[in-house]
Formats: sequence, C-alpha cells, structure tokens
Amino acid sequence: MGTRNLTAVKINGKYKVAQYGQWDGYPGGQGTNALKFLRSIVKKGQVEHFKSQLNICRFITESKGKSMDKHLQKVGGELKDVYPLLTRDNGAKVLELIHKCAGDENGIIWIQNEIEFAEDSLFCEWGYVIDFDKNTFEVYKGFNKEPLDKSERFYNKGHREDNGYYPIKLVKSYDLNKLPTVNRMCKECDPPSKEE
Repeated sequence: MGTRNLTAVKINGKYKVAQYGQWDGYPGGQGTNALKFLRSIVKKGQVEHFKSQLNICRFITESKGKSMDKHLQKVGGELKDVYPLLTRDNGAKVLELIHKCAGDENGIIWIQNEIEFAEDSLFCEWGYVIDFDKNTFEVYKGFNKEPLDKSERFYNKGHREDNGYYPIKLVKSYDLNKLPTVNRMCKECDPPSKEE
C-alpha cells in the first residue's frame, strides 16, 4: 500500500541515512522492518559493524547524481538493479542493505538525502529515526496539524504554508538497549481505531 515514509539514522551529530520510502510506511510495515533490523544487530552483536558502515555512507551530490545518471543510461536497466540502495521501494530495508554493502570502487556507500521529507506531514505519513547519539529508536506520525514543541526533533522544520501541515510528530521513543517487541511497538504507535 502506498504509505509514504522516512527512515533516518543519526550518529555523531549528523544524519547518515535519510531514506524516502513509498510503500507500507505504517508501524506494521516499515516500522516492523526497522525494528526487526535493530533487534537482529543487537542480538548478534553487530551494532558496531553497522556504525562503521554508516561512516562510509555519503549523500549523493549533484555531480555524483549526474555521473550515476550517465552510468545508468550507458548500462541500461532499472534503477533498482543498478543502484539498489536508491530505490523508493526499499523503505527501512535500506538499513539491511547498508549493513551488508561493500560500497563502490572507493568503498563509499552512496545514498539519497531525503531528510526534508519530514517537514510536510501531509505527505510523510510515518517516520522512523535511529539516533545513536541519544541511543533511541523513534517512531513519528504524519497528518500533523499541531505546532511541534521545541523539544521535538523536527521542530526547526517549521510549517508549510501551502497546506497547513506541520512536520511529523514523535509518537514514541524506545531505548536501543530495551527495544520493544514488534507487537508492542505496533500497539503503542498505531493502535486500532475504535471502529475496527
């Protein structure tokens, strides 16, 4: 289902991942993918490996984007086949792809920076942020018509005059050392409506 979303990772004061996703953005979809990935690397003792992978992630610059476009035209094929990390179909699965990626010939993992997508919650329906500085996994919800508190992560993103929606709003924050089960996260972040 087309439920647009954002998956982000912050470490050492910088966003290293800010992936736009087109599909299944709700907690039972991409939220579950992000949480399962986190639970897996914690259980297997692979958190430090993932952090080292984040160190070789770079957001695509304009010149890099042009060279990638030329390469894609030269080799033909689909974006998802030539540059699998860049497709909107990944959503939170980009975390696992980064975890396993060797990078390009220079050892760099190139990804897109879509952090600005969080500023318009009419379109960004859900967001998931792993913050290694705060040691948290955070769930955000869209369709927010209320101003954010100054303590909110996306407070400085303001408000879009064209549609009246504010940035995505924090629903729940979890300590990375005390991650919830998938069922608990889904119940706490996206409880069924009374009509269901």
